[in-house]
Amino acid sequence: MNEKLTKQKLSINETTLNPPIFICGEGRSGTRLIRNLLGKHKNIFEIQRETYIYGTKSIRSQKLFDRFEKNKIFDQLTLAILTAMHYKKDITYKKIKSKDFDHLTLSLFNEINKLKEYTEAKSKYDCFNLCANYLTYKNSKLRWVEKTPSNIYNTDAILDSYPNAKIIAIYRDPRAVCLSWQKKDKSKSLLGSAISWNSSMKTMLGNLQTHKRNIISVKYEDLIIKPEETIKMICTFINEDYEPAMLEDIKVVNTYFDDSKKIGLDTTPITRWKSILKSNEKLFIDCTTRKYRQIVGYEDSNSNSSSSLYLNLAFYSIFETIKLIIKKTSKLLKNEI
Repeated sequence: MNEKLTKQKLSINETTLNPPIFICGEGRSGTRLIRNLLGKHKNIFEIQRETYIYGTKSIRSQKLFDRFEKNKIFDQLTLAILTAMHYKKDITYKKIKSKDFDHLTLSLFNEINKLKEYTEAKSKYDCFNLCANYLTYKNSKLRWVEKTPSNIYNTDAILDSYPNAKIIAIYRDPRAVCLSWQKKDKSKSLLGSAISWNSSMKTMLGNLQTHKRNIISVKYEDLIIKPEETIKMICTFINEDYEPAMLEDIKVVNTYFDDSKKIGLDTTPITRWKSILKSNEKLFIDCTTRKYRQIVGYEDSNSNSSSSLYLNLAFYSIFETIKLIIKKTSKLLKNEI
């Protein structure tokens, strides 16, 4: 392992940065909201996009990272990582593939490749670390925060690179998560969303036991209902002073409902699923997520459980299973996973 990476040191002007922060959890659970709130802190540099630098090999840009690393093409690798820090994954892939790097990316690359540390990079993790540290230093910050929801599954790899990293795992009511996924991607099955939520929760609970010093869990509903108390708890965990400015002029983003880009936190997203999801959908999610839902304190939806509804649920379950199988098969045929 790169010794400089492990010790969290950046020798630019002999600056030593504080351990980084990683935000993860099931998608549609508020990961971006937490990242944006932390990005308002005077000491924290916010990496704007999900980089997928750890794991998630089904992401096309990740495959390019691995190819550049394997072939030791570190110039292209660094340009690719800088691009991933500023663009959504689909745009990132197109820009890397076509080598259509913008002025900002090229300018940053020209600055970074003049550093002594650049010649010492031996992996995609070294390149990512150098890029993140340099941007943090350039913006006069003391540490950086990155959020990629799927990093909930990559905790061991992250802590191998950053033993003192702070990892924040956020979770949310599975019915709200499933509804949000439906709104974002109509092709995503309810079963697939529920299975993904279960997997994320199982992994999070395991990580909390294994890495107690490095990981904290945050309930989305707590963040919305009692934001100051929740943010203070997070600040204590990451060893930063709470700043009231972190909760000023909050914009709700990354949502597919009418409250997108509203100023301030709103409790509507917490209970929206109750009026939008159908009775059989609520019961289906209740049944599918019961184990972990009860562990973290989400009660049953109390849907009418008549015999006709259970029969409807049975047919609905079969439909969702077929839908999920078709989607997975389609991805396999396209060699996306």
